[in-house]
This record gives sequence, structure tokens and C-alpha cells, in this order.
Amino acid sequence: MSWLDSRGNLQVSLLDWIRPIAVIPSLAIHLSRDADNKKGINKQADLVPIMGMEEKTGKKENHFTELVASQLQNEYPTAEISRILSHDLFFYDTQKPCRTGLNKKLIAGSRLDNQLSCFTLIDALIHADGTENAMVILNDHEEVGSVSTNGVKGRFFSSLLARLTPDTKHQNQVINRSMLISADNAHAVHPNFPDKHDPEHLPMLNKGPVIKWNGNQRYATNALSGGFFQALCLQCQVEFQDFVMHNDMACGSTIGPLIAAETGIQTVDVGVPTLGMHSIRETAGSDDCEDLRKVIAYFFAMPTDDPLWQGLHKC
Repeated sequence: MSWLDSRGNLQVSLLDWIRPIAVIPSLAIHLSRDADNKKGINKQADLVPIMGMEEKTGKKENHFTELVASQLQNEYPTAEISRILSHDLFFYDTQKPCRTGLNKKLIAGSRLDNQLSCFTLIDALIHADGTENAMVILNDHEEVGSVSTNGVKGRFFSSLLARLTPDTKHQNQVINRSMLISADNAHAVHPNFPDKHDPEHLPMLNKGPVIKWNGNQRYATNALSGGFFQALCLQCQVEFQDFVMHNDMACGSTIGPLIAAETGIQTVDVGVPTLGMHSIRETAGSDDCEDLRKVIAYFFAMPTDDPLWQGLHKC
């Protein structure tokens, strides 16, 4: 949100209530008898959050703005409600993720796609035992097209490369000597709907990270980048799996092809297999998270004289 302080300076603050402040109740089945046969969702009618029920008093009231001001004043006591300018509002599930399953090998939670990959990459970078240059970029707005200042189609990454390597010749050398791992959750085969997957490619939970392939370049993986990631997994003694979309179904995509096309960096698309992707409660395997973290940490720590790294750039 943005607001003006007592000196007229524009301020930007991030507020998080943490506790639940809204709910989106569905229409009772008694009032929608065909709901079991019609699963469509009307975004205007079905997805409007309810924050409370109040009687109309005839005067204009904005209790939400008062709530925002109260939360803001916890950090900035001098902030005034009249000086709040605008805000972006995001609702999220406040229930914590949990381990489930008979052996607690499953993780159930909201927004595993793609915060799980973000956590895994950051943790791997922190604990990587190496001195080589490595970078993690977490882009926003991937699910809505990536066209924003914070999305991968913005100029952040290209401008960062330009600042790090202002000499164009040197920058091209850096790009040619680099490797990008695009990590975004993958579709695990649903045991109740195996026909939705290619029968020769059935990624399962807790069977290793997934390498994603698509002939129409919806994923950036090719024989070289995919083989390189497979070799990383072999070095770490980690199982890996392949995902190829069912041929008569449309394929989703990731930021991998976008950033590969923009920069020219060799790229592979990988991810942790997930059930119920984009649902309010997604499911992933705990072993897959650790396996992906192990492979990424090994990748970050690879010295430039590693035979695998040398072989990659001789191809």
C-alpha cells in the first residue's frame, strides 16, 4: 500500500494480517442442485470474499480502510487514515502446510506451486559449498503471463546482467558459459486419472525431480540441457523422472522458454511432482523436495573445471 507521512513523503508498506480476515463461501448445494454436474465457476459471483455482515446505515462507511489504517499504525503510529492513497489486496489461505499420509511423506498446503521451488532454490544457494558465481531469480506474475515490471518479461534480469557485465563481449561470454535451471512444479500422475498423462511418462510423488519436455518449446528443455540435469542427478545419486504432456491435450508453460529466448542461456525446465496443482491445497512429496535441493546445491557448488561442466560447454 502507499501513503503519505507527516512530511508529505510517499511511503510504501507491506501489511500482513496473518490471521484470517475473509472467507469465500460457496453456494449451498440445496440452492444449486446442479452443482455436481456443472463445475464451472463464475468469477464475479463465486469468488468475492466476505469480510463481515453489517447493516446499512445510510452513510458511507469504509471499515476496510479503517482496518488497514489500524494495522499500519501498529508499525507507524503517526500514520493517518486520510493519508492512505492506494493499495493492492491479495487473499491467501492462512492454514499452515502439514505432513500427511501414513508415513508422513506427503506435504499438503496452499501455494506449493511455486513457493516450494523458491524455498528449495534459496536454501540450496545458502548451503551450497562453493566459490563459483551463482544466482537465484524469483519472478512474480508467472501465472498471469509474466508481463510486468516484476515478471520475467520485464527488464530486471537483462538490466542486472548489463550492470554485472557492462562490456558486451564479456556479457556474451558469461551467457555462453552459463546454465539456467527453471524450477516450477510439475504434474504428478493422479492415481484416479492416469489417462490424463502420457502412458510412457507417469511422474509419481517421492520418486525424484521431474524433467519437463515439450516439442513445441512450451518447456525450454532440450537434449543437452536435459542430459546435463540428468547427469547432475546421477552425481547426487538422486532418481529423476520425465514429464511429457498427453499429445491430445494443451500444455502449460513456465518462465523457462521466455528467459531462454530473451537471454540465450542454455535452459532446462524441472520441478517437484505435484497433485492438485492450483487447487487451494496442493500435495507434494517430502523426499522430492530434499532431492531437488540436493541437486541444485551440487549445481551451485560446481567448480568451472568440473568435467561435467567442461563437457557442457564443449557441446
